[in-house]
Amino acid sequence: GTGTNGGTIASLTNTGGTFDNTGAITAAMTVSGGTVTHSGTAGSAAVSGGATLNVNAGAVTLATTNNGGTINIVDGAFTGGLTNIAGTVNAQGTMTGGGIVNNGTFNVTADLTGGGVSFANKGTLNVIAGSYTGLGAITNTSFTTINVGPGRTLGGTSLVNTGRVVIDGGTVAAAFTNSAGSILQTNGAATITGTLVNNGTVDLADGGTGDTLTISGATSGTGVYELDFNLSNGATDSVTVTAGNVSGVNFLFMPQGVSGSPLLPPVTVFTGVAPNAALTQTGFVTGGAVLFNVAQNGNTVEVVSSINPAVSGVAASAAMTQSLIGTVVNRPTSPFVSGLAAEEGCSSGGYFRASTGIATVRGTATSNGQPSSSDIASQFSGVQGGYDIGCFDGRFFDGWDGALGVMAGYNVGSTLQDVFSDPINTTLVTGTSGSDFTQSYLGIYAAGSKDRFSGDVQLRFDQTKFDLTETINTSIVPAVVAIGLDGLSYSTKSTTVGARFNYRFDLNEEKGINFVPTFGFNYSSVSGNQLALASTDNGMLTIDGYNTVVGFLGGTLAKTKIDPEGTSATTTFVSGNYYQDFGGDRTASYKNDNITTATPITLGSIGGFAEASIGVNYVKILENGPGGAKQLNANIRADARFGPNVSDSYSLTAQVRLSF
Repeated sequence: GTGTNGGTIASLTNTGGTFDNTGAITAAMTVSGGTVTHSGTAGSAAVSGGATLNVNAGAVTLATTNNGGTINIVDGAFTGGLTNIAGTVNAQGTMTGGGIVNNGTFNVTADLTGGGVSFANKGTLNVIAGSYTGLGAITNTSFTTINVGPGRTLGGTSLVNTGRVVIDGGTVAAAFTNSAGSILQTNGAATITGTLVNNGTVDLADGGTGDTLTISGATSGTGVYELDFNLSNGATDSVTVTAGNVSGVNFLFMPQGVSGSPLLPPVTVFTGVAPNAALTQTGFVTGGAVLFNVAQNGNTVEVVSSINPAVSGVAASAAMTQSLIGTVVNRPTSPFVSGLAAEEGCSSGGYFRASTGIATVRGTATSNGQPSSSDIASQFSGVQGGYDIGCFDGRFFDGWDGALGVMAGYNVGSTLQDVFSDPINTTLVTGTSGSDFTQSYLGIYAAGSKDRFSGDVQLRFDQTKFDLTETINTSIVPAVVAIGLDGLSYSTKSTTVGARFNYRFDLNEEKGINFVPTFGFNYSSVSGNQLALASTDNGMLTIDGYNTVVGFLGGTLAKTKIDPEGTSATTTFVSGNYYQDFGGDRTASYKNDNITTATPITLGSIGGFAEASIGVNYVKILENGPGGAKQLNANIRADARFGPNVSDSYSLTAQVRLSF
């Protein structure tokens, strides 16, 4: 049924129907069923499941409990405490006095004043249709949620979160502690007008960029800031601490956009860090052509993108391998020319040369102002053959001997280098890349001598093919993204002009000791090429052609011993040479489908290195040699090289010549 009270009663128990109270209830008001609309005064109230208490304009001065029912505080003034055990409270107006414990659902339906009371949330607190300000200490326990809606404010002296707090475009005006294992989720333009201690997760990542969190108080803690970041255009979530001086930030990025990313200008994701702040990030992939990382710029933290050093390393490896072939594999060596020791006049002859060796060269590449270096281990071998015709009776140019010949050669080899694709741990080996190269060449040469002078010039045309390989380190979690090198091939062509000049000093003719200083150069013009990386972004690595000059200077100390019959001689020698690549840096560039302007890459040259050699020459006059050969010349030498960019370089060369 229905009932009303306009006077004063001691207590009220409503078990069903409706009851309107405009008077005073001096003791307890119990609503175990039905609906009570209260606009008078009461001591305490107890609401049971299924029952409803409407507080329209009255006051409840003592402790109130809600055990499964509904309490609607429309315009009332609670001066006692409230325990919402399992029901729903819809509140506006003023709630002062005792603290509030919410185990159910507490909805703020219009502005609500807290009166300095504490609020312990063990259920769900929704500040979505008004603001709830003036509270004391607010606690949000595990597995519970506080929701602060757009334009709404939850205000108190402090808020300790061990569950989930969602600020959806609203404001928390309190000293906020986000405990370990807890989540502060923010959407839209969220604000904390107090301090923040974050030892849990501040989660701005909702699948879309543009969310912001502004914190006006001092901020600290070892927790994580989770942000959406669009790899295609740099759109991002961001955090601003207006008080500044945050000593460290740990980021967890949720990448969006295409996997083939462009190089972006720096994108600010956090403002208000102290100098030399400790920064960490996870979420961006390891590997691929473009890497993303965080870097401090003044009081801001930015996401910066850069060409993977491994991509630059591919270009560096190509340049250094070409230099390796030009200066080490095809070291500036004279053709194996010799006249007949037993007679003057004209003769012809052919030679065969074979070599093998190993070397490690250091390649350096710089892109986006960031240098990276890698050691490129190589092994190589090659053969060369030549045939020439010469006259050694001083008939040329007022007393010069001379010979003219042709040569051909073939070199094979391989290189291998570690790949470092991790933007954080730059010493982590994320894989390897390598190349198998083959080179074939043709050339012509001329050699001459007069008295103590000798020299030669060469012109060589070569073509080199590179077949690339790539492996990734499968033990790394998250998995490494490949650059896209495996199975690719490219080739280069080069033209080389070389010259060498020698002068012999006879130090002791009786003992056959002489010293021969030497100097010369090789000038090479090398073509460029392009590599279409087999990755999702259709990356194109362009290695530009270049011209270079390798100069060398050295000397050989030799001792010759002639056999008693005068038909053969053996010469042992040691030599030292220094080589310098004067060509300077090489250039390359990278672009992909999302980059309108190619990113330049600068590649260091092989620079200078020294060479130490030891060997033996043998010559023998033949009476009836193969094919009617009149003389045999043979030579074997061992070489070692070392320099700033050359190490562990050793080779062995053997050659033989028959003259007719």
